[in-house]
Amino acid sequence: MVVDPAGRVLLFRGHDPQRPHRYIWHTPGGGLDPGEDDRTAAQRELAEETGLVAEPGPLVWQRHLVFSFDGVEYDQTEVFFLVEVAAAFEPDTSGHNTLEQSYMTAYGWFDVAQLRACPDLLAPPDLADRLDQLITAGPPEEPVQVLGAVLP
Repeated sequence: MVVDPAGRVLLFRGHDPQRPHRYIWHTPGGGLDPGEDDRTAAQRELAEETGLVAEPGPLVWQRHLVFSFDGVEYDQTEVFFLVEVAAAFEPDTSGHNTLEQSYMTAYGWFDVAQLRACPDLLAPPDLADRLDQLITAGPPEEPVQVLGAVLP
């Protein structure tokens, strides 16, 4: 989860190929490669999806969810590391794989008010509340469980 000094989070807009007009905004991230731990995967995914090479900060959130994407059901646990940047930047998406290129159609920096007003789905769904808490109180001592529902 990439956050700038203004308290804005970097999100990518994507959609399920079977639901092309239902958008969801989500943080950069992805799955583990064989032999990777969560932190190593987060650093790799951050570089691949944004072009930013940075050490992930504290683990702030985690969630378990079951969802479908392109007709396949997934049952997974997600972890969210905080990456604080000195300034907002334009992501370099040249590292996106073929699937990411086909479904991630935009990116943006969102503050809490913009998240609350967003008409699209957010992942996690309580992202506005979680970001507000993170900005107000700082990183938690233990990861916070966040809502798991993504696409009904």
